[in-house]
Amino acid sequence: MTNSKISHELESHNPWYTEDQHHCSEDNSQIRIISERKEYLKRVLSEFKSIVQNTNIAVLDAGCGDGVNLKYLRDLQLSSLYGLEYNPVRVVRAKGCVPAACIVLGDLLNNPFKKESFDIILLNQVLEHISEDLDVLRELHRILKPGGILILGVPNEGCLIAQLRNNIVQREIKRTSDHVQQYTEFAIRNKLSQSGWRIKSIRKEGFFLPHMIMNTILAGSDAGFKIIKFLCRHVESQCGGFYFVCEKEL
Repeated sequence: MTNSKISHELESHNPWYTEDQHHCSEDNSQIRIISERKEYLKRVLSEFKSIVQNTNIAVLDAGCGDGVNLKYLRDLQLSSLYGLEYNPVRVVRAKGCVPAACIVLGDLLNNPFKKESFDIILLNQVLEHISEDLDVLRELHRILKPGGILILGVPNEGCLIAQLRNNIVQREIKRTSDHVQQYTEFAIRNKLSQSGWRIKSIRKEGFFLPHMIMNTILAGSDAGFKIIKFLCRHVESQCGGFYFVCEKEL
């Protein structure tokens, strides 16, 4: 994204660019799914640490936003934390949130990192915002060390219910969102294969309900969240999103 585009969105106070992500993550309708994401990341990272048996693990949160994920990664006591973010407002927030992390203002396609710099790269709810998604995946491939892992989280916005919601039921979502990709599982698997990644595991989460109000009501209670998880298990094609753990193809 160009600097002029970013400046325009910030000056117009577009919430996609200015809204406090820490506040959003603490919303009652988000707490449960984010808690499960944290536990998932903890399992993946703990397993990686036990396999590599290396105390000096360099981690990049690619598209770190306000530092929500970095804060959690810091609590896992990983040795070297880095964040890359193109939005200057979010860079300032991330630095304030996790002062020990090295936060870099920059673009995923034009980053300052050398080849094979990181053991772990987290790309969480970012790729759907980027037109040049294949180029980004190839660039992350370049800066990941051999034997390292990419953890990729994307929404399942290409599924039938999501398309129904965004194009018919709640068309305002499509008007205000800056998502430029609407992935299905098949589509993202294909993108990963094309860019040199091998999928080690996949996790499916949530469920795409036909209206955001329905999601807010169900996800806001333990009983409702159990219904969402039930639907995810039994109608996987309409799940809310995916988490892939990937490694470089040999």
